[in-house]
Amino acid sequence: MILLLLLGLLATTVSENSLLQVQMSGNDEAKLASTHEALAIVEAIVENSGSAPVLGDIGYTVCPVSDALSPANIACNESTIDLSDLGVVPDDASVSYYVRRVGPEEVPLPFVDATRAGSAARFKLARHEIVVDIDRTATNRGRTQLVQGLIRVLPEAGEVIIDE
Repeated sequence: MILLLLLGLLATTVSENSLLQVQMSGNDEAKLASTHEALAIVEAIVENSGSAPVLGDIGYTVCPVSDALSPANIACNESTIDLSDLGVVPDDASVSYYVRRVGPEEVPLPFVDATRAGSAARFKLARHEIVVDIDRTATNRGRTQLVQGLIRVLPEAGEVIIDE
């Protein structure tokens, strides 16, 4: 009798452990999928050069064209990011993203070797931060927030860049 009770207790413990492992693997899969979706949004923003203009001071924020994709607690200076034609924004989640200029405002290029030092003195850097938030907590699939840095190389004042 006691042996049957112990076997029943052991079987219950094993099945609960297996169920927990299945739930945890589902959580890992949802987290990985959300991270890939957030990275796709970041890549789409980076490829669209107008999404991170070098305008304004530190804190200048560019948001999506659609108010539904703009973050609720962020003041936007302009709303010009349009990713609607690219299909990178998931439909089954609450998604928001924006690009913010971060400091220092403009800095010289970091140290380079002597062969390129002449041209490095003619450029400076502008820094931006791309923030993406994908929220699926309403469907119990978690939330992913991703912050990606972006550096733009700019000519010094008075210099001209020739596009080929």
